[in-house]
Amino acid sequence: MTLLEAGKIINTHGVRGEVKIENYCDDEIFFKKIKTVYIDSVPYNFISKRPHKNFVLAVIENIDTVEKAMALKNKVIYFDKDSVKLKEGQFFISDIIGFDVFDERSSKIIGKLYRVDELPHTRLNIIKNEDDIDIMIPDVPEFVKNVDFESKTITISKINEVIIDGTT
Repeated sequence: MTLLEAGKIINTHGVRGEVKIENYCDDEIFFKKIKTVYIDSVPYNFISKRPHKNFVLAVIENIDTVEKAMALKNKVIYFDKDSVKLKEGQFFISDIIGFDVFDERSSKIIGKLYRVDELPHTRLNIIKNEDDIDIMIPDVPEFVKNVDFESKTITISKINEVIIDGTT
């Protein structure tokens, strides 16, 4: 079983044990697919969940008082990666970490995907080059051209490099 982060319980909601979750998933529709979550490696089933502003309000099995819900505050919740079916062409970010990144413009591998940062309006791919320098590429079709799972390569088209403090 591979566990991935789904969100974080940031507060209680009401007096009957409902919790307020900061959603780490792409959208509410994906979060709705998750039936069981793991908190401190203990499985819990959702009884109900609903969107509320930019959060998810949820009732979790056996969490039926505000005191039990408060004990979960600031806990990260995880889901089993294999329990969720993705649409064709979709993948988990964790599946592409470590892929080589090939730049069409320079016709060479510029590094490996190190991490992906979530920004308010897009994702930012962070690539480590051979000199351990970060290269940042927005995760948008204009820059990210292809993800090939067979060759474990991400093809990008990098823009011109900007010189900051004497480095590129």
